Amino acid sequence: MKTFKRFISTVLLLALSLPLFSQVIIDEDITLHQKFKVGDSYYSSSYRGLKMLMSELQATDTEVYNQLLPIFTTLQQKEKTARTVLITSGAVSGTMIVGALTFWRKERVDESIFDPSSPLYSPPTVTKEPNTALLFTSAGVLAAGAIVYYIISPGESDYYNFVNKFNQVSPNKKMEWKVGLAANHNLIGLNFALAF
Repeated sequence: MKTFKRFISTVLLLALSLPLFSQVIIDEDITLHQKFKVGDSYYSSSYRGLKMLMSELQATDTEVYNQLLPIFTTLQQKEKTARTVLITSGAVSGTMIVGALTFWRKERVDESIFDPSSPLYSPPTVTKEPNTALLFTSAGVLAAGAIVYYIISPGESDYYNFVNKFNQVSPNKKMEWKVGLAANHNLIGLNFALAF
């Protein structure tokens, strides 16, 4: 029974955390790809992609860089705060899991149903079990951290603002946000792009 409870706890913990680590997949054979395009260069449509673009602008076009710096700093602060929340919730959750399996385990006392004077009587036995309540709480902490990360981290509107600001201040190059569907087969290809 103890092993079954541990198995169920582990399965539930994995099931609750699985959506947190999955990627965006539209169908089992088609994956959504997004990227920023500036001139002939492509960047990932994420904070890292914009960070790479900004480092290149700092070296090649300081005027555009300086005009984009305030909006990029806001994106950077959001990303750092969101990552801090996610890392902290992961550390707290990990500590809770380790504790639930080691030093914060619950003690269960099994007492004999027979009278102490009976020959079938056995003394009470104490067994330690993983603290399942703490395991579920740790999954909740991790899920809450992921939700807060999603809420705080830069979203589409932040990236739209960056793209629009870039297009306002850059006289030579324009930035486009490309969205495409790519089939995962060698013989089939499906792509489309939206330019903003």
